[in-house]
Amino acid sequence: MLMMHPGCAVTGFREGEAITLHDCDATHGDSGSPILVKEGGKYSIAAIHVATLEANGEAHGVAISGATILAGFGETRSRRSLPDVIENAAEPPAE
Repeated sequence: MLMMHPGCAVTGFREGEAITLHDCDATHGDSGSPILVKEGGKYSIAAIHVATLEANGEAHGVAISGATILAGFGETRSRRSLPDVIENAAEPPAE
């Protein structure tokens, strides 16, 4: 179930690096959850949650930035529909 944590924020990142830290509520099993940002009345994916770490008695969410994910798609970043992307995806290797 997708939940919302209004008011959570990015707490750390380094320009050009894939990892973003956040203080959004997260627990085991939440990996892959989107971290959304609302701009101009529309939501977009800022990052994908991948882990929760504890340091100095505080929990820290770890996420992969949306920019890093888009960069991984390279030229496929055009605004094609999901069915087009799936149809044109490479076939998995035969076993």
